[in-house]
Amino acid sequence: GHMEVRFPHEGVVAVRQITGWGFVDCENRIVIEPQYDWVSDFCEGRAEVETFEGMGLIDKSGCYIIPPCYYIVKFDEQSGHSWVYGDDGWAIFDYEGNQMCGFGECEPPQELFSDIEEVM
Repeated sequence: GHMEVRFPHEGVVAVRQITGWGFVDCENRIVIEPQYDWVSDFCEGRAEVETFEGMGLIDKSGCYIIPPCYYIVKFDEQSGHSWVYGDDGWAIFDYEGNQMCGFGECEPPQELFSDIEEVM
């Protein structure tokens, strides 16, 4: 009963149900409850998610690495870092979700957003 199904990534499949986006395994068993407004596919054990409160980053157990309270969260698989846009500009977070620089102290590389037409 999924409304939308993506291709498998890292052993899980992003699916949309009436309650939102979540993830199932390849046997269609729920891994992370459908609850998000939007999700990216998993990459290096991380997925970007969007909720009513904002964007965040989760691991494969559904735990937040970066809480969903930002305008943009973009995971960079090359570095393992996430670029996060909040009220005061951009900041970088490491793979574990630790903030590495203050908001407004850095700018993300443009090539990171090649799939997005316009970045704030």
